[in-house]
Amino acid sequence: MPKEDYRQFIPSIIADLSKLGKSEGKSLEFENKIHCAFQMLGYNVERLGQGTGRNPEGIARAQKDHYAILYDAKSRQEQYSLGTDDRIFKEYLNKYKNVLQNDGYDKIYFFVISHKFATSSQKVFDRFFKETHVPLVFLTTEQMLRLIAKKIEWPIYFDLGNLENLFATAGLIDAKKLDEYLNNVDKERD
Repeated sequence: MPKEDYRQFIPSIIADLSKLGKSEGKSLEFENKIHCAFQMLGYNVERLGQGTGRNPEGIARAQKDHYAILYDAKSRQEQYSLGTDDRIFKEYLNKYKNVLQNDGYDKIYFFVISHKFATSSQKVFDRFFKETHVPLVFLTTEQMLRLIAKKIEWPIYFDLGNLENLFATAGLIDAKKLDEYLNNVDKERD
């Protein structure tokens, strides 16, 4: 599906996800839409975030596939840059990693979702993984919407186990990597 066509499959409840990702004054609304987006992808989502103490926005669980995603939503007018947030992310992981592993989640990922990311060296992602044994993944709001559109367009060919292959390595999920994944979903149905 060409990039411009994917919007026809986006439910109105999350149609403004990218716009909210650029609006710092609506961070709670943005977090709520990210929560909905993970649910639409098929994850069992636990909302944490604002009002629950020092926590990530939530946890998305793929129970059948035994992996979980801790996620943090970052709305910024400009692009998101990691800065010193990696320390906070490590704190979140320290709080939840053992609990998730004890619940049977073999693999854990940490996602940051924002409308746009500053260029980060792969060394940053590699260091985070070395220190936590958890891949740090950057996903843009547009990419999340494209994944949801594919899930809605071809639900029986969209599998959370296969989706894990998209982010099994740490780093920014770029357009090329996403296009390859979406093309593979299309090939599955052919």
